[in-house]
Amino acid sequence: MKKTRKRITEDRFYNALTALMERKSYEDITISAISDEAGISRMTFYRNFKSKDDILVSHLNSVIEDIKKNFMAGSDLSEKNFWYEMIRASRSDPLNEHLMAAGLFEKTITSQLDFILSVYRDYFGLDLTDQDSVVFVYRKLGAVFGCLFYAALHKGFSMEILTKHLDTVIGEKNN
Repeated sequence: MKKTRKRITEDRFYNALTALMERKSYEDITISAISDEAGISRMTFYRNFKSKDDILVSHLNSVIEDIKKNFMAGSDLSEKNFWYEMIRASRSDPLNEHLMAAGLFEKTITSQLDFILSVYRDYFGLDLTDQDSVVFVYRKLGAVFGCLFYAALHKGFSMEILTKHLDTVIGEKNN
């Protein structure tokens, strides 16, 4: 997949920010430091973002778009495959760890929730006007995010344990 110039620039800022987060706290990182680390001017930063929070949120949106493309390109559009695609993406990119370090994990759940609800509506035929169906998705989402949150906090968390718990959650049916 060919990246646009804008996406390449955003990725450079993201990589710069995450590199800085390895060395200092999120609160201590300035826009100037991010621009210097990326080797890109502050003017370019402000053309793409309003704040350093926007770097992480923009990256999250890119990850969600990639998940959507990968899921839709697959032959198995099952609920289990959808959640495993979400897990694969979260394990391959330490974004959740960065969002937690920046205090943005809870804030960004909203954009993920919109995406997840649209998948349940468009691909699994769930009626989102029915409150029981929406609560069903929220319950699954809460269990999956709980597992992801724990995995982000505990870097050595095994995929085998994660898979076992997710299989239980994903296997639940909407009654």
